[in-house]
Amino acid sequence: MPVKPTREPGPAEKAADVLYARTVANQLERHLERANTSIHWAQAAGSETSYGPPKVVWPRSPRLGYSFDEGNNEGVIMTVSDLRSGLDSWTPLLKLKFLGGMRSVMAEGGIVAEYLRGMDTQELLALQKQWDRARAAC
Repeated sequence: MPVKPTREPGPAEKAADVLYARTVANQLERHLERANTSIHWAQAAGSETSYGPPKVVWPRSPRLGYSFDEGNNEGVIMTVSDLRSGLDSWTPLLKLKFLGGMRSVMAEGGIVAEYLRGMDTQELLALQKQWDRARAAC
């Protein structure tokens, strides 16, 4: 199945109401730590770095799909993708690494899905603006 590359926001999307996957990943990681899961890290998918400008835009109405991959090292990588294009192609949004086995991580994936279904995007946007102001002040 072809994977669509993550995309940077277009000029019309650079407005203040664009939610970035990095913000979602940061808050999701905190939520998973509080829930005492085996989360190791969470980040925006693609080539985005934690120190550079955000690139991956969180869709306004995502149709989310989840995939799990046992890597060569310890743990399992979970990818959260937007399936708006259909099952033949998807856009990766988040990557999460868990330090548990496949069975336990798939159960913890339910916590991820529940968080993403119920997250308050307006609250996340406000938090993102707060972080932007703090970074600009440095």
